[in-house]
Amino acid sequence: MNKSLLKCLVCSAEQGVCFVPKRDKIIMRVCVACRQMKPKQELLRVVRTPEKVVEVDFTGKKAGRGVYICLNSECLNQVINGKKLDKALKVRVDSEVYQELKNMIQNEQILVGKWS
Repeated sequence: MNKSLLKCLVCSAEQGVCFVPKRDKIIMRVCVACRQMKPKQELLRVVRTPEKVVEVDFTGKKAGRGVYICLNSECLNQVINGKKLDKALKVRVDSEVYQELKNMIQNEQILVGKWS
């Protein structure tokens, strides 16, 4: 294919000459409790590592099967009462993980309330 035929769709400049910035994609994930799509930054990730250990993933990059939870107490209650983490991760989740999630959500709500 002739390179001179390749043009930018936005500004019609030749390939390699266009200075229109590319848009960053917003990564969306589904909350396991309310099933709503939200940006990844607004959710907590819980991961089952290859060693079958369930833990909260602060980085969002740990290896293993991950599920996402909204930062509100209603979704956390649905997760706890419906055993949704157990079902999604296909392993029994300890009460310590649930307690850690409760503490994180309470602290997050305090910080959000302080700044709004």
